[in-house]
Amino acid sequence: MRHLVSIQSLLFSISTLFPLFSPAQIKDSVAIPRLPSYPLIRPLILQYERVNNADYTQRDRNKEILGEGQAQVTRFRAFASTPVYQQKKLTFSTSILYTHEDISNYTREAPSNPLVKNTMQVNDVDLTLSGIYQGVLWRKPVIHTASIILSSPNLIHIKRVSVIGSSSVIFVKGLQTRYSLGLLYLLDPSMALPIIPMFTYWHRFNNPLWEADVLLPQKIILRKAGFLNGWLSIGTELYGNGFFAPESTQLIGNYEYRYTDLFSGVGYERMFGKLMLGVRTGFRSTIQARMLKVYNRNSDYLFDTKNNTVPYINFHMSWAMPYLFKPKDGSGK
Repeated sequence: MRHLVSIQSLLFSISTLFPLFSPAQIKDSVAIPRLPSYPLIRPLILQYERVNNADYTQRDRNKEILGEGQAQVTRFRAFASTPVYQQKKLTFSTSILYTHEDISNYTREAPSNPLVKNTMQVNDVDLTLSGIYQGVLWRKPVIHTASIILSSPNLIHIKRVSVIGSSSVIFVKGLQTRYSLGLLYLLDPSMALPIIPMFTYWHRFNNPLWEADVLLPQKIILRKAGFLNGWLSIGTELYGNGFFAPESTQLIGNYEYRYTDLFSGVGYERMFGKLMLGVRTGFRSTIQARMLKVYNRNSDYLFDTKNNTVPYINFHMSWAMPYLFKPKDGSGK
């Protein structure tokens, strides 16, 4: 979960810095591209999400079935991010993500056994401290980031410390297209790949109501403005979720349950002043879900869970703003 949250924070950082580049830094541009009408920068986000009953099967590393049943999840997230210091080309920022999950499941240890209902409430807090440096590479703007993520169930007892970095080169073509190419560095033994290619792309089509918003490997969205005075979106988003195993379990040691979900569907959002309200619905597909000891390799897991694809609904509210710092003029002031 922490790494995908960091990718989202990175998009926040890149979007924040787009207005700061001067014409001298973007030599291939006709002019500095204004931010799209859709607000990319949202330093405060609240979400409520419900995933309907999903059939699941749990297996150990030897593929032996440990149990099966159905699970239903309701999840609340609160995300806040803000720069705290800017000096010339260097910016420091911080963000915090709080996640609360209510999990209800009906388990069956053997095919002939009846279903037994279990409920669990879990909390997770991720505090991220980031540094962002603006530079130039091949006469193009480049952004380097480095983040330290402190993860805990209560912001007091830290159970995981992660380090993540990135480098992205910004390319701009006129007023309708901008994209970036970069690398994401993950200093975490549980990740199968320590370096991941990263690509962002925004394009407004000749029909100005339509735009593409892409951040790989996290999302591919096609968005239409002016729909019921808001935005209609269609696409797919990848999210990492997870929680630390509660102390009430029989596990000895520091364990976490980590799962990666693909959410596909449609959404609608509308601005009310600086407040954006939205709803998304569609289907959730779980790519991977595993219980493993913190800092263990992803292949060294306790058990793996397979889920079927089920419907979901997400309500969200955010505070939107055009940019966080005043744009620089041609002299870079």
